[in-house]
Amino acid sequence: MADKPIVRFSHVTVRFPNALANDDVSLDIRRGEAFALVGENGAGKTTLMNALYGLLKPTLGEIFVKDKKITPHH
Repeated sequence: MADKPIVRFSHVTVRFPNALANDDVSLDIRRGEAFALVGENGAGKTTLMNALYGLLKPTLGEIFVKDKKITPHH
């Protein structure tokens, strides 16, 4: 049986007033996996990580770290 994900993005969308930064992102990262988030400038990498850190609230979807839902710090 596979380990549970350490980090899980479930249908995460982040919208700003004039831009769609992330659209329906779902992924699991498990212990021991190497993971890289790559893309062009403006692709939404930093926005996705800011949501993971709790600096931004996703417009839709949920993020979990070790089965605990991430909530914004503000």
